[in-house]
Amino acid sequence: MFRNLGYTDAPLYEKTRDEYDIESERGQKRFEELKELLLEHLPIKRGKALDIGCNAGLSSFVLEEIGFKVVGIDVQGKSN
Repeated sequence: MFRNLGYTDAPLYEKTRDEYDIESERGQKRFEELKELLLEHLPIKRGKALDIGCNAGLSSFVLEEIGFKVVGIDVQGKSN
């Protein structure tokens, strides 16, 4: 639906890449922190989750790990 809205958060992402990169040490730590937090506050029954503005998908990966079927969407993309 959206091809290119003319906005990019690439400069910010470049500065904070380790925060969102699941393969970085910091990304793995954030993954575990978020997993703990979500397990504490989300309902026991798992279902579907929509991660709006998922960026690199860290939250989507955590939700999937704890048993949700996840769809992640983000308007950010490469321009053609």
